[in-house]
Amino acid sequence: MRAIIYARLSPTPRGEESKGGNLTQQVELSQALCDRRGWSVVATIVEKDTSASTKRGTKRSAEWERVKALVEDGKADAIVSRHYDRMYRTPLGP
Repeated sequence: MRAIIYARLSPTPRGEESKGGNLTQQVELSQALCDRRGWSVVATIVEKDTSASTKRGTKRSAEWERVKALVEDGKADAIVSRHYDRMYRTPLGP
């Protein structure tokens, strides 16, 4: 299995700590999972201060588009992330 490790930190108001864990921890946990399962990591993509929400017409980042392209082009079989909310977000309310 060929995997992409995807780590992302959401933007946080000044002085607040991110709820997504730090980037190093996200990558290390994802790498450990790949190692346990015998998966090869074909790319590690890290984004800092990037929202997963497309609320209000915001486009997804170029890095997320890169993740999608790797999968669509058959270069990766899986995306590994610390938690699914690192990859997408469904906004609450209008």
